[in-house]
Amino acid sequence: YNYIRLFISAYVWQTGFGNFSYFYIRRDFSLVRLLRMLWRLNFMLIFVVPTMDRPYMLYYIIPMHTLWFLFVYATMAPFNSLNYTPWGMRLKFLLGCILLYFLFEVDGVFETVFAPFSFLLSFRGTLHEWHFRTHLDHWAPLFGMIMAFNFPVYTAFLRRMEKLPPIRCWIVRVSVIPSLLSIVGVWYSYVFVLPKVEYNDLHPYFSIIPITAFIFLRNLTPTLRSHKLAAIRALGKITLETYIAQHHVWLTSDAKTRLSLIPEYPLVNFLVCTIIFILIARQLFN
Repeated sequence: YNYIRLFISAYVWQTGFGNFSYFYIRRDFSLVRLLRMLWRLNFMLIFVVPTMDRPYMLYYIIPMHTLWFLFVYATMAPFNSLNYTPWGMRLKFLLGCILLYFLFEVDGVFETVFAPFSFLLSFRGTLHEWHFRTHLDHWAPLFGMIMAFNFPVYTAFLRRMEKLPPIRCWIVRVSVIPSLLSIVGVWYSYVFVLPKVEYNDLHPYFSIIPITAFIFLRNLTPTLRSHKLAAIRALGKITLETYIAQHHVWLTSDAKTRLSLIPEYPLVNFLVCTIIFILIARQLFN
């Protein structure tokens, strides 16, 4: 369970990082861009929800992804000229931090803000599920935005380091690794190994530790940066489609049971269902 929570946090982190990078570089805050993204995120559910007669919140990743995209947009679009001043973006980050604090840390605020949308976001008659899912990762998109903002600083550091003589360059690299691993070790020992309920309480505030460590270690050398897993990259392009389709192609009973086409051979059944699932998700993406 804790691993899955961490992977979802990384996904939400990328929502902040990717959308911030797009807006910061392209400077496209138009209504067309906003509507295109909302359509891209939700168009499948416009058809799936009424066709399958399931609640919107069953596919909670979609409304959550939509919320954090809107958070990035609402942070960057107003007075967007400030995004490129020395302290303008930092002030916006501070305001975003205050907003998230009051929305998720102050009792009653979340329910009041989202009550008008309960017809869409409620699950089994309450907003508990919506609050639970969004609260688990409510700091991750802001962390992603901050890291995207500081990405030029990070790349400049890598370039300066790699211009050093080889021995000095490796001394810098090796000096970074123990520090990162020590921090991750403390996080693992005191946070990650906790039972589900206790872990959920701490997860929103500490998930940034392994994510940041992975990013630094993954990009520490040109060799590491020049290699990637093509299969993972291909799956990353169809994450929305795989998440929605899994409820009806790969799994059944609202993701509580597995689809069984060849019950006598469970491993063969898993392989066949997975192939069908991926092919359908790719077709939906296309």
